[in-house]
Amino acid sequence: MIRNCLKSEIKRILRFLVIGGLAAGVDLLVAFLLVYLLGIDVYKEVVCNVLHQCSDASFFYNKFEEVVSAISFFVGFIVSYYGHALYTFKSGTSYRRLFKLLSLAMFNLVIRTLIISFEKSVGIDGYLSIVVSLVIVTVVSYVVSKYWVFKVRT
Repeated sequence: MIRNCLKSEIKRILRFLVIGGLAAGVDLLVAFLLVYLLGIDVYKEVVCNVLHQCSDASFFYNKFEEVVSAISFFVGFIVSYYGHALYTFKSGTSYRRLFKLLSLAMFNLVIRTLIISFEKSVGIDGYLSIVVSLVIVTVVSYVVSKYWVFKVRT
């Protein structure tokens, strides 16, 4: 019994990591495609035509990377949501779960930033601080996802 529960939990953790990796890969792929296929010149032309603001001083004119990052994050987030809801936790989808996962994502961003700031204050910086914070946030994310976001009511 305990062995089956442990085996089931290990499989769920592996599914969680696979879906998280897939979501991250989609995020990066969308960002890559937007940067290299759309390009900053097309982006600025769209801003000029849609917003009729073509000066360097306009807010959206010089925000290419930020807009690309927001779009790619959103697409990766949708992959993460459906993947975890339908594959990792097999709990189904709902607006409530979607909002909970979005709340968790925002919480993770804050926690990750705080962890990195703390690590820098004790002398851990650079890439290592990002990796350490990513591992911590991944563990927290799994636990919160399992017991709050995708918990199936019985």
